[in-house]
Amino acid sequence: MNIFKYEYINVGKAPLNVGLYLFMPILTILVVWTIFAPLNSAAIAPGKIILDLNRKIVQHYEGGIIQSILVKEGQSINENDTIIVIQSLSHLSEMNPIRDQILNFKAQLARLFAEKNNLKEIEFSVVKSFDIPDDRKNYYINIHQDVFENNRLSLSNKEKILNSKKRQTLNEIIGLKALHKSKVNYLKLNKQLLVNSTNLNEKGIISNTSLIEQKKQIVLLEGEIENIKPTIAKLKEIVMSIGLEKNELLNEFQKNNLNEIQTTTTKLLNLEQQLITLQDRIKRTVIKAPVSGRVLDLQVHTKGAVISPGMRILDIIPDNDQLIVEARLSPQDIDVVRPKTIAKIQLSAYKTKKVPKIDGIVTSVSGDVLIDKLTGQQYFAVRLIVNEKNFSQFKNRIELYPGMPVDVFFISGERTLADYIISPIVDAAYRSFREE
Repeated sequence: MNIFKYEYINVGKAPLNVGLYLFMPILTILVVWTIFAPLNSAAIAPGKIILDLNRKIVQHYEGGIIQSILVKEGQSINENDTIIVIQSLSHLSEMNPIRDQILNFKAQLARLFAEKNNLKEIEFSVVKSFDIPDDRKNYYINIHQDVFENNRLSLSNKEKILNSKKRQTLNEIIGLKALHKSKVNYLKLNKQLLVNSTNLNEKGIISNTSLIEQKKQIVLLEGEIENIKPTIAKLKEIVMSIGLEKNELLNEFQKNNLNEIQTTTTKLLNLEQQLITLQDRIKRTVIKAPVSGRVLDLQVHTKGAVISPGMRILDIIPDNDQLIVEARLSPQDIDVVRPKTIAKIQLSAYKTKKVPKIDGIVTSVSGDVLIDKLTGQQYFAVRLIVNEKNFSQFKNRIELYPGMPVDVFFISGERTLADYIISPIVDAAYRSFREE
């Protein structure tokens, strides 16, 4: 009877001994791991993503009526991509008359410079190179070519009249000088004849009446000769005045020419400035992306809608913008967080399988505790920069939006599992011993 009992006991204990032999090493390993294996110690804080630190605000200076919208909310765009087109018909209707006036003034200046430099032909190269239809160019070229020829003809006719008058006066002077010379010679002959007649009168051959007649003839000749001199002098003055009149005619023409050049140049510069302003306004009717990035807060959605001057149309989050996280840290954990503290960031909207924790580093901590006005909760504002290299491998798989929630794990050091288990007990005991 005892023998059977002993065997029964041994048979029952055999599996138990085997289990103990297997469990003890595992238990020993677990105890050793609990005591010595390091685990990261971290302070956890809720937070959110901030993408708009460097966001680009797209506005329009003048405003206008929307012709087309070429982007959608959240769409990725490249730099200089067209975002929105604003109607430009009114600007174009203003620009065409200005361009016509500019072309007219350019043609006018070409004519004026040709007249100033006394050229036979006008150089219209500036007009021909102007960006406007050829029929408009030819229209103004023909107008100023006609004006040029008419002005030349008018000036030439005036010069011809003065030259003819001058030649006529000079011919009169030549005739008077010849007459003067002839009368002087005739006077000499009459004086010689008077000498001879006087001798004959003394001899009684010629009567006194004949002698008196000869003397009278000499006096008349001398009077005529004296009258010719002032007439010649007066005609010379006329020749000089004709020369002055001709010079005055040319000077007046040049003076008017220069005044017209100055006036036309001033008008042309003003119109060119107006054209530049209009072209700039037309250019701004095509709103382009200032940077590559993603469209956010699109404010207009309808063709024909009115954009007010300076209105905020949309924002662009640049592709190269750093991902910023703002966390609210409990005042109890402020001792473990400071600038350059390493952190792990978990995007709460995505599962850990899809997007593991992302590396980040603290850039700033608020200097004092802040209070949430709604909840009254106290916190320190902590800002972190996400490690771009670490984040880039997930970037194409996820969409980020401002305000997206995150959990931030601030790595404060290493502790063992035993520390995590024992520390609360020790702290509780320490506090209980200090109670009075």
